[in-house]
Parts: sequence; C-alpha cells; structure tokens
Amino acid sequence: MAVAIPFLPPHVNDLLFWRDPVASGKVLASVVGVWLLFSGVLPHSLFSYLLVTFLFVSAVFLLVQSAMGYLGRDLVKIPAVFKEGISESAAKDLVSRNIPYVNKALSFIGKLASGKDVKLSAATGAGLFVAAYIMRFISVLTFAFVVVLLAFSLPKAYELKKDEVDRVVAQLLSKVKELYAKVEDAVFKKAPKAQAQAQVPQSTPAAAAAAVTGQEPKKAL
Repeated sequence: MAVAIPFLPPHVNDLLFWRDPVASGKVLASVVGVWLLFSGVLPHSLFSYLLVTFLFVSAVFLLVQSAMGYLGRDLVKIPAVFKEGISESAAKDLVSRNIPYVNKALSFIGKLASGKDVKLSAATGAGLFVAAYIMRFISVLTFAFVVVLLAFSLPKAYELKKDEVDRVVAQLLSKVKELYAKVEDAVFKKAPKAQAQAQVPQSTPAAAAAAVTGQEPKKAL
C-alpha cells in the first residue's frame, strides 16, 4: 500500500512522494530558482517577496505561452481548476477530509486558552521560545525554502525506509515518554500540592483553643 499524507490532495502527495519524477523535479527546480533569485537580488521583505512572486510567475507564463505559439507547438496546459474553479463536490470533499484536523486544532487552542493544563502550556511555551530563537538567525524566505526542501525529501525517504524509520521513531518516543514521566513527577505533580497547601487557612491560637474546648472563639471588641 502506497504511503500518503492523509490531509493532502492526491496530486500533492504524488508530487511530494516523487511518483511523477518529472513533475516533482520541475516544481522543486522552480522553487530553488525563485529562492536563488529572491535571496540574491531582492531585499528581505515579505511583501516584496509576494509581489515579485506574482510578477515572476506571470512573466514566465507570458514568455512560455508566446514562445509555444510562435513555434507552432501546443500551449502549456493550464489546470482546469484555474478555468472552471472548484466544484461543490470537490469543496465538500476537501472540507470533510480536513474537519478532524481543524477540530483538533480548535480543541488544542481551547485547552491552551483555558490555562488549566499546566503541562500543555509549559510545553507550548517552550516550543514557541525555541522556534522564536531559531527564527532570529534565518529569514522568512529561507525558512520557507527549508520547509519546501524537507517536504520534497522526507516523505520519499520515509517511504523508502518505512520499517527502519518506524522502529527508530518508536524508540525515540519511548525515551521521550520516560523523560516526560520523570519531569512530570518532579515538577507538575508538585504544583497541585503546593496550591492546596496555600489554600488551607492557618489557624490562630484562639481558634485552636476553641477547637479543644468546643466553644466558639471570642471576637475582639
């Protein structure tokens, strides 16, 4: 059975898993070319990246289609979705396939916003801190480029070495669970006890004497 990423459309899975090497190579080469152009020529501005991306894509299509017409060859086929749009059935299928992931994300945000899950808040805070620290040293364009490279390499590598990767991941998860259990015993389980002790009212000498004699303590005038 072929490996696939569940929340992605079939044609995107085909690109990432290199089931059509020519198409995958073209897409990856285009991404590398755009990254080299932008990183070497343009200033580091996300808005300028977006504008020049549209400019670059429109110029390439104009030149290619004009060249094909001049040479008497068939024009480059444009996907039907750009002509006809998305059908209602395709939109419903896309939404239905992604609803479980959207619900998981909303549930995660709800737990995080409630502030009741100390472990989740601590783990999220640590992850955001590490991500923010790493992003200090790379630009948005470089980060996007690295993500694309990983998307075009990791799925195929996993498909080729699925058994070995699953075994290594299982071992790593086991080690992480052991470490997390130690941290939980050392830190998180002490927090409720400390809160409970802080909420217990301290008894005064008068209250202690009243508890022994069975009389209510006298109020000071």
